[in-house]
Amino acid sequence: SFGNDKLVKFKQKNAYELSRTVAEIFIPIDAIAERVSSVKYDIVDKDTNNVITPTGNLKLKLETPNPIDTLPDLIYQMMFAKLADGNSYVYTKTPDSIVNPTVDNITNIWNLDPSRTKAILKKNISNPFLMKSVTDLIDYYRTFFFVEHDIKPRYVLHRTPLGITSSGMGLSPLFACEKNINNILAVYQARYNVYAKNGTAG
Repeated sequence: SFGNDKLVKFKQKNAYELSRTVAEIFIPIDAIAERVSSVKYDIVDKDTNNVITPTGNLKLKLETPNPIDTLPDLIYQMMFAKLADGNSYVYTKTPDSIVNPTVDNITNIWNLDPSRTKAILKKNISNPFLMKSVTDLIDYYRTFFFVEHDIKPRYVLHRTPLGITSSGMGLSPLFACEKNINNILAVYQARYNVYAKNGTAG
């Protein structure tokens, strides 16, 4: 928000918000995410390389991952989050009562808002280089979707294109153009101040 005299600067915590509200950042990320999400995807057997025709719950979830999104929507959101925030969190919701969930148990698939999701690390981490799964490092993910939720890491596919930091999360790729973004923000701030202080004369 430019509604004060304090200069807005690009940071990890506002990378996702700026990507959705500043055209110069949004347009290139949107173009990439749109193209990635519009590609036709097939499920392929990794051993035979043959295309598999999905059936049952898998087919249903590929058509309607959740009551709001289509598969292209989900892919778009995932790619946008990775390019903007540096973290994408895909949550496969299954009943808590099921000990060993499978694809047949998935009720919904959601992208978690990266600006409202945080990795909560284990209290005792002995040697992260020896971890066998993400659960050795991350205790749970805390997110906000209408209300606050704590989600076990086994249900979250967390992708960080630039790698994970000591916070358990990745950095935004937009840091590569941090100075450019800050220049754009400074221009917008200056324009806003002129309009706010001079009214129609600005």
